[in-house]
Amino acid sequence: MLRFLTGSATVNKSEQCLQEIRQELQQNPQGPPIIYLVPDQMTFQQEYALLNDPDINGSIRGQVYSFSRLAWRVMQLTGGATKKHITSTGMQMMLRKIVEEKTDEWKVFQKAVEKQGFIEQLEEMITEFKRYCVTPELINTQLEEMNRFQHKTISEVALQSKLDDLVYIYQQLTSSLEGHYMDSEDQLQQLVEKLEMSNFLEDTTVYIDGFHQFTPQELLVIGAMLKKAKNVTVTLTIDDVYDPEVVPLDLFYQTKETYYQLKQLAEQTMIKTEINQITANENTIAPFVHLDQHFDSRPVQSFPEQAPIRIAEAVHPRAEVEGTAQEIVRLVRDKGYRYRDLAILIREQDVYHDLITTVFDDYHIPTFVDEKRTMLNHPLIETIRSLLDVLEGNWRYDAVFRLLKAGFIPKGEGKHRLDQEAIDELENYVLEYGVRGRSRWLSDKPWIFQRFKGFDQSAQTDRELGTQERINAYRKKVTAALADIDQQLRELPTIKEKAIALFEWLEAIGAPGRLEQMRELYDEEGRVEKGREQDQVWDAVIQLLEEITEVAGEERMDLKTFRNVLESGFDSLRFSHVPPSIDHVVVGSIDRSRMHGIKAAFLLGVNEGTWPMKPGGDGLISEEERSLLQTHGLQLAEGSKRQLLDDWFYVYLAFTLPSDYLWVSYPISNEEGKQKVASPLIKRMEEIFPMQEESLFLQDPEEMTEASRFVTTPNKTRGALTAQLARKLRGYPIDDMWEYVLNWYIEKSDHQQINQRVLKSLFYQNKPTDLANETVDELYQKEIQASVSRLEMYHRCSYQHFAKYSLGLQDRPTYKLDAPDIGQLFHEALKQITEWIQKDGRGFADIYDQEAKKYAHRAVGELAPVLQHQILHSSNRYQYIQRKLEHVIARATYVLSEQARKTHFAPVGLEVGFGYPDQLESLKVHLPNDYTLLLRGRIDRVDQAIENEQLYLRIIDYKSSSKGLNLTEVYYGLALQMLAYLDVVLQNAENWLGQQASPAGVLYFHVHNPMVSASDFLTEDKIEQEIFKKFKMKGLLVDQEEVVQMMDTSLESGRSDIIPAGFSKSGSFYKGSNVAEREIFDQLQGYIHQLMENAGLAITEGKVDLNPFQQQQSTACTFCEFRSVCQFDPTLAENNYRRLKEMKDEEVIEAIKRGEG
Repeated sequence: MLRFLTGSATVNKSEQCLQEIRQELQQNPQGPPIIYLVPDQMTFQQEYALLNDPDINGSIRGQVYSFSRLAWRVMQLTGGATKKHITSTGMQMMLRKIVEEKTDEWKVFQKAVEKQGFIEQLEEMITEFKRYCVTPELINTQLEEMNRFQHKTISEVALQSKLDDLVYIYQQLTSSLEGHYMDSEDQLQQLVEKLEMSNFLEDTTVYIDGFHQFTPQELLVIGAMLKKAKNVTVTLTIDDVYDPEVVPLDLFYQTKETYYQLKQLAEQTMIKTEINQITANENTIAPFVHLDQHFDSRPVQSFPEQAPIRIAEAVHPRAEVEGTAQEIVRLVRDKGYRYRDLAILIREQDVYHDLITTVFDDYHIPTFVDEKRTMLNHPLIETIRSLLDVLEGNWRYDAVFRLLKAGFIPKGEGKHRLDQEAIDELENYVLEYGVRGRSRWLSDKPWIFQRFKGFDQSAQTDRELGTQERINAYRKKVTAALADIDQQLRELPTIKEKAIALFEWLEAIGAPGRLEQMRELYDEEGRVEKGREQDQVWDAVIQLLEEITEVAGEERMDLKTFRNVLESGFDSLRFSHVPPSIDHVVVGSIDRSRMHGIKAAFLLGVNEGTWPMKPGGDGLISEEERSLLQTHGLQLAEGSKRQLLDDWFYVYLAFTLPSDYLWVSYPISNEEGKQKVASPLIKRMEEIFPMQEESLFLQDPEEMTEASRFVTTPNKTRGALTAQLARKLRGYPIDDMWEYVLNWYIEKSDHQQINQRVLKSLFYQNKPTDLANETVDELYQKEIQASVSRLEMYHRCSYQHFAKYSLGLQDRPTYKLDAPDIGQLFHEALKQITEWIQKDGRGFADIYDQEAKKYAHRAVGELAPVLQHQILHSSNRYQYIQRKLEHVIARATYVLSEQARKTHFAPVGLEVGFGYPDQLESLKVHLPNDYTLLLRGRIDRVDQAIENEQLYLRIIDYKSSSKGLNLTEVYYGLALQMLAYLDVVLQNAENWLGQQASPAGVLYFHVHNPMVSASDFLTEDKIEQEIFKKFKMKGLLVDQEEVVQMMDTSLESGRSDIIPAGFSKSGSFYKGSNVAEREIFDQLQGYIHQLMENAGLAITEGKVDLNPFQQQQSTACTFCEFRSVCQFDPTLAENNYRRLKEMKDEEVIEAIKRGEG
């Protein structure tokens, strides 16, 4: 007999089944078998519910099965279990292999086969074919019929091509599995045969519960049950089973369809049917009975009384989850609920799962997330995937260190163990030296560690040698772990040999032992569920390797295909969990989870497009193509339109799940801040229940409107208290309740130290403190060697100076060509070229275009192998950059020669050092506190000229960017270098050059390859003239006409193309010429001395201020390496930029004369 147990969603039909089974077990424990058939996700829950009865201590007679579990049991008893079962993982690997090995062109899937998720979709399609009894022969018949069409539509042509591809894959898969393997769908087919042939179901009572619809294969199984079993009872959620009409828009359409399918099946086998309509549960209160009856009623039927339903709007998903946790705490604490009485239903798992796990852990709410999580992120899976990525990607940097950081490569023994610190040091080396490729890792040559200190090469220091020894020891441990498996997976031909090699490698690196350690650690922490995952992941990897070996072990496969096949397998691996405790909140999805006996339900993320769920993509076969196939007699699963209509049924089940209390919430923005809209269900609930609980607006603790909600657990309440007290300190009013909360923490809390530390944070200011005298004495000797650029940094920001020079912080060097490296190359190349010219007994004035190019080529050829570990030779791109840099240097050399032909100034020193042994004396700055600054550095070029027996000196600084001498920057200490350098050469002139010297000026020469734009056609000579003008130097010159004319002998009147000056016809300087009196030069030098003294005094007294400058749009923070250290935040009251006033040159000079600054 076939019996239907029907009733609406508020009727607990499962409990009716359980009561009947328990009653049978109590009356006759040894009686005929009772089979309780439920969906996979319900088996544990219903098995527990069945046996959780004081009168039933166990059962042999009653068994809980899913379809797959029943198939396995029947074949175990009747035979047929000899065929190996292939999992979804094995199926996906087989499909990937079939796809990879196809040599012909695909008709439709050519581009799709490489896309992420394609193999998973393909497996779903094949599974759907099997569930709906669609064989390759049926598809071929369909294709033959379509070939006879005379006039095909575009859709029919596309469908025919798609079916051609699909049937090829389906046939290949079927032939690979035939006779040896079977998947879950094949199991059901065999189950039907075994049930009909055996007496397994004789005199058996069958209960089928928790299903809303069945696939054709499942219906065949039920048909066999009807023939053999004594009684079959099926539960269905239907409001009125006697209603003869099945309307597509009916809320219960799919369950009514199922009812009529089963009834028809019974009629075909001459089986009697019976209907038991169960009335509403007495425990369900009136509002939910009303909701059950009128959920889909049009027009809306309002409930006239107060209803325990609350709608909450949240600013974002985290606030929504926080609000849910607070409500759960309230229900358990104040209303006497148990956690197991509560359930959370969600739609967007990727948004909510991690949030719920994290937030609920903070609130100490035990949860069980009813989902199968991917294994892809487990360290063991990441180790294998990274290994394959290393081997196929030629030992790419990111793949190698992803592998090392997964934690499974052995640390080794001895002095240099490969721990996390060692991996970091090795990574820093690889980044700095640009180690790329297998050959570099496996080379016999040791890796050299020597920092680039400029083009004047020096020997390795002892410290560098020690680092080099460590680096090579770490490298040997890495290659020892990877070299053999690298060779094996490249050379071994068959899948079986590769799989064995991979397994042996996992054994060799101690992967099982490492997993055991991880399990023990999680168990000690009480994270039992996490501990179980370690066993699952190892079993899954072994099963995956066994499956691929069993299915295609003797076939040959290259490394790339082997990796792709394994990747497809890894994508399908999932963790299976059982609830770790009895009392917990279940988190499930509305269409998968099956829950009963829930008193309070929380529906999260009830937004438009998700409640009900907007159907995703069509998959491999579109809605239109499904309809086409249906018209030709090939029935597949319902399309997206039917799925959308059916989803309304799952929404109904969710809203009618609880018996006492319903919480419905939605965020108004997503985690990225994009706007979201409430589902139409929100308005409908407000119409059905006009007298519901007061709605909530869930905000962050800083913006809360209802204080009492945030008083939950001690830890979470402390955070909310801190946020509110911070508001009070900023002058905002807060709820009086927080004063009582504060008193509780001060007087009664058990964690006073934590409380004090947290509350002290309210008064924290992001301001550094000065160094103690003892610290200063440890840091600095009485004579401090420093560069002028260091003092410039101090004036940019005191804390920036402290981080770089006192703490010694720096970014880790990386293998790239930065602007400073290019600047170094320009400086050194021009220095070398100048020295070669002088060595040849010539001057710049004797050099012309072709010679300039030869000198540039020679200079770059000698310097490129030294620069940044030969970076300019590392790739075609960098070789191209090298040629471009060579052109720039050649152009600059030629321009310098053109300028030399028009000047009486000649270089007297290149890269002139001061403060170093055998160089010019350092610039000494004596400080009032008995410290002395010994300033040292190198001057790019010093030129001299003699006029009336008076020696004049000028400084030229080569720059890779356009720059002039900005007196405002000089005034604020941001540009001290050029004037300090001029001071050095003037002080040292007598000892160096044999006579006193006067300043001629300071100039910047921009080394670049300029672009010339013009509206008219330009001759080559005109172009050269325009380019020459682009190299006009910037800076400041002494306002002596004869000295300026020596710098540009072609200048009689007009503006110079070489220097920033010009003469009028009367012989006076043009307005706008960058010239200053000798007295002003003296005042500027005296002023920068005072700035350097002030900076040195502050440094040696331990002053540390967070005072970055701001000048118009430029700030000290723009390119600062230490922002993550100082945490400067201009929105904080105590963090302010030191704003520099923009001044004209005349104003700067007047301010200096007045002694300001």
